[in-house]
Amino acid sequence: MKNKLRPFLLKFTQCFLVVLSVFNLAQAERKVTEKPVGPGCTFIEVFDPDQCLGIYILKVDLSNEYIMIDSVLAHDSLTGRETVLDMSQRKTGLGHQVVGAVNADYFYVTAPSGLTVNRGHLSRSARGWAGIAFSENNKPLIAVFRDKVTASAPDGREISDLSINKPRNNGNIVLYTGLYGDTTGSMTDGKAVLIDPNGNSFVPLKGFNIIVGRVCSLPRQNIIPRGKWVLSFGWDFLNIMNKLSPGYKLTLDISIKPDSMNIYNAVSGGPRILRSGKVSVESNKEGQREGFDREKHPRTAVGYSQDKRFLVIAVIDGRQPGYSRGVDLYELAGLMLEFGCYEALNLDGGGSSTLVICNKIVNNPSDHTGPRPVANALLVISTAPDCI
Repeated sequence: MKNKLRPFLLKFTQCFLVVLSVFNLAQAERKVTEKPVGPGCTFIEVFDPDQCLGIYILKVDLSNEYIMIDSVLAHDSLTGRETVLDMSQRKTGLGHQVVGAVNADYFYVTAPSGLTVNRGHLSRSARGWAGIAFSENNKPLIAVFRDKVTASAPDGREISDLSINKPRNNGNIVLYTGLYGDTTGSMTDGKAVLIDPNGNSFVPLKGFNIIVGRVCSLPRQNIIPRGKWVLSFGWDFLNIMNKLSPGYKLTLDISIKPDSMNIYNAVSGGPRILRSGKVSVESNKEGQREGFDREKHPRTAVGYSQDKRFLVIAVIDGRQPGYSRGVDLYELAGLMLEFGCYEALNLDGGGSSTLVICNKIVNNPSDHTGPRPVANALLVISTAPDCI
């Protein structure tokens, strides 16, 4: 009996070893490389042919004394787009090096779609989707941010719920600064007044005074003169505007909720994909279109560890058969967990997904025309003497 079983057992063992070797080979095919690229910064490149994925990670120690997080608008305005590489190169200067740069918010024509804060100044109001904010000492927070801008007069009169540099309709009031361009753009009927910003070039996240000037001549599209702003009233608020006269002083007060930190930089995206260390793809809460969470695309994400010490920036390539297929938001959330995130946020993806390390594009953007010009970027900057 033993002699009859021996060939069978031998054959079985051989087959098992073949299967095991194939399995081990498949496992070994996932190639991971890591290298330091700056103080406290590690670039991780993952090629997984079994899953058909190209994954690019920048892990940043936010406690490093030489590291600062910054945000940048394309051409430093809301009117135009620029590649992530161009923004990175433009912001690299004497005494500081852009270690990493990644595309950030979705964009409406040329402007970022949601909340945009650049070094303590509000460039554009929120839209109700999640974003990521940083304090001046690099503490991150992912949340659905909401800004409130109120203009109050010495006599107690108040104009509530203004927006900053957003399209105006009949039912809102919008303050336009020079970041928005030369004009307010075409809009519904209404009226506007010129504003003297009292020496401010941008809208700081603190109270400051502005002075009402003359009524603008056009009802729909108004020129924004250099050094001036335009306060534009929708048709539903003309009764408020008619009470303002030239020389009238208003104090602008700005707050952003949640207010658990002093925001210094912020970019938007959406949806949130990790909450408290668990997969939580919140497309329905934030109003993204149906099915967006299940589609496989190139993706960009940002997240941080539970102690908020480590920032993780990820780009996953896609739309390139045989190399990288892209991921849905649940797969993206799983990858962010794998790389140590406790909270994570999806950013703009598709052809926009671009990661730059030390002024070199390290992933393979999917657009056939090359890296896509985008509206803004998130930067990791080193103030150390050299980028490794």
